[in-house]
Amino acid sequence: MSKVKDGKVVDKIVDVKTYASIEHGNINNITSIVLHRTDSSNANSTIQAYAKGKKSGAHFLIDKAGKIYQTADMKKLCWHIGILLPRCQIEKNCDPKELKIITALIHEKGLSFGRRARNLSRYETGKIST
Repeated sequence: MSKVKDGKVVDKIVDVKTYASIEHGNINNITSIVLHRTDSSNANSTIQAYAKGKKSGAHFLIDKAGKIYQTADMKKLCWHIGILLPRCQIEKNCDPKELKIITALIHEKGLSFGRRARNLSRYETGKIST
């Protein structure tokens, strides 16, 4: 049975090495668990990016062979995504009106990053797919 001590998992199957660059303040309460796949070809390249100061990341990585790495203190926040880009920006087909709306949502003053991300997600979800 694993234990958690001072924000770190104590278990022989978890390789713990945390990176301050991906830790952003204290967690006051847990509201969700985010699972996602990185765009890296392997866990080592993700860990190297953390070591070089990458700002977004995850508390844990699991490599293709099943090895578990803890890369952030469980008492700290992680930004699991980087720059927000809506689909039309990625596909380079935004019309000027839509780009203005998107820019306003991403940069809205007085809102947390999480709130701005949710607002952009709601906007994107509400669009009709073609």
